[in-house]
Amino acid sequence: MGRLLSGVLGVACFAIMTTGVIISMSRGAFLTYVIVLFVVTLISMNRKSKKSGVIICALACSSFIAITLLVSGKFEQRLRTLNDANIDKSSQMRIAVWKDAFNTWQDYAFAGVGADGFRMIFPQYKSVPTEKSFHHAESMYVQLLVDGGLIGIALFVGLVVS
Repeated sequence: MGRLLSGVLGVACFAIMTTGVIISMSRGAFLTYVIVLFVVTLISMNRKSKKSGVIICALACSSFIAITLLVSGKFEQRLRTLNDANIDKSSQMRIAVWKDAFNTWQDYAFAGVGADGFRMIFPQYKSVPTEKSFHHAESMYVQLLVDGGLIGIALFVGLVVS
């Protein structure tokens, strides 16, 4: 009974994750989703139990079919912009924010600007004239670099390795 419950819970989590990626319309989330599905499938195929690998492959294939059939044209258009960031103004703005965030990091490289310090420090470094204020770096990795500096990166890598 425990294995059945574990399997049902796994499928439910997988369905929720797939739905979240589709609803978010995030290109980064979609790329991460594809990479994780590939890695999990490879790991499952190398285990003694090939049955779980086949089930994961079936789930991965069915989710790709669902994504292909259910997503709106808007999401498909957003995925096409992955080839050329100059097509999408959102991508251009993010790249500009990342460049400015890197300049911020250079001044606070060792300890960073501190937790949630990005929104207070960033306006001094913003090079793109826009009325939008940025509270975050629009990337978890860039945010971690600016907020935590080298110490934060070291702690994050230590956490991932452990």
